Amino acid sequence: MANYSLLRAQRDEPAVLRYAIDRDKSSEQFLLSSDRQRSSTTSDDAELLYLLEKDITIEVQKLRADLYFVHGAALELADTGKALALIAPSGFGKSTTAWGMLHHGFTYLSDELVPLDLPTMLVYPYPHALCLKKNPPDGYPVPMGALHTSRTIHIPPELMPSAACSQPVTLAAIFFVEYTPEIREPAVEPVSIAEAAARIFANALNPLAHCGDGLDGAVQVAKSVPSFKFFVPSLNPTCRFIKNIFQQALLKTPLC
Repeated sequence: MANYSLLRAQRDEPAVLRYAIDRDKSSEQFLLSSDRQRSSTTSDDAELLYLLEKDITIEVQKLRADLYFVHGAALELADTGKALALIAPSGFGKSTTAWGMLHHGFTYLSDELVPLDLPTMLVYPYPHALCLKKNPPDGYPVPMGALHTSRTIHIPPELMPSAACSQPVTLAAIFFVEYTPEIREPAVEPVSIAEAAARIFANALNPLAHCGDGLDGAVQVAKSVPSFKFFVPSLNPTCRFIKNIFQQALLKTPLC
């Protein structure tokens, strides 16, 4: 419930996906089952959430094959109707950066999935709990009530600094995050359409569901919005810097 409360079907709505979780008291094993696959077992709470998240992610892509799914975080600049995507490999600080951005005037869509409608460039929300692998830096504390597992920290949308987005938002910029601890200040470089398309394609989750095995979609996204390569030294200056660059992109102001 802490992870998926906003995804739960209401009492007067039929559930699209159904899951059951049980626990064997004698073996301390969790049992995860659904009406579409064989059951999975694990004794680790972090692994249980990973298995559930993995299955939901796959099933959502099957249900909405019309959307172009990219592995990344998505955030809206409050009251603008415009969103940015943070794209990075696992372990590069994407979710930590997303958590920081929520303290700087952004609202939450997702920290794992960027589901894009290619004709409109709308990003759909996927408001599960934001998942951190370690405690964030000072100034961005984990709220009371966050869920701590053996390896992860999960912050439910209800505990975030602002309410999670409930409607699709227009994608306005993409930031490819690269953690670079040896630099003192954050740095940004505009990314060409060709490089942006290659990076988007490398992080696409359902490319085979789209024309050109997904490459056409990656090129379309890269042509539609500006992309930046963002070098990250630490969280606080990074968040302020990203916000400034994003606001300039919305105003179509040159970076230099």
